[in-house]
Amino acid sequence: MRTLGACWRVRTTTALAVLPLFAGCRTVAMQDTGGGGDLEPIRSMLVELYESFSFGPGEEADWDGMRTLFAPGANFYSPIRAGRTPVGEDVEEFVQGFRDWVTGTPIGESGLREEITHWQIVRCGTIAHAFVTFDGVLPDGTPYSQGVDAIQLVLDGERWLLASFTSQYARAGAPLPERFVDPSFARGAD
Repeated sequence: MRTLGACWRVRTTTALAVLPLFAGCRTVAMQDTGGGGDLEPIRSMLVELYESFSFGPGEEADWDGMRTLFAPGANFYSPIRAGRTPVGEDVEEFVQGFRDWVTGTPIGESGLREEITHWQIVRCGTIAHAFVTFDGVLPDGTPYSQGVDAIQLVLDGERWLLASFTSQYARAGAPLPERFVDPSFARGAD
């Protein structure tokens, strides 16, 4: 088993190696209606991902559908709290943790829909990064949560797959930054 320090060294080295590649990449916010056909497969994958997270009253998330969207070795970081060391999870740990949360809270009975409200996508060749703002909404329309997911994706030659996933939730005294919230956003606009 790798130590956390070794994992961070690998991630930091990878991030520093990849960062210059983004210098020539473009950013397209979701409300951009200028085409962006090269981003459509990424958009479709993200919609499918958030649909797999959602479930109705007494139902479960689409665990198997969710797994098909993850690249081999994909990792996940739960929302990081101040003073705590981030801990990565693999696909099965993420799915089990999500499942345990669903079944261990009233949300499991009420259901929850995660709705994309804004996104910013940067693509450079076979890699992409998406900041996805979402609202967690109960079936009766009551807001439950709001957050931003930072998602790295890779193209396996045929389709886009999730490589890493980190979340930040809005909370009292710490709302989401304005650049991640767009009141004019309409997913169907592009």
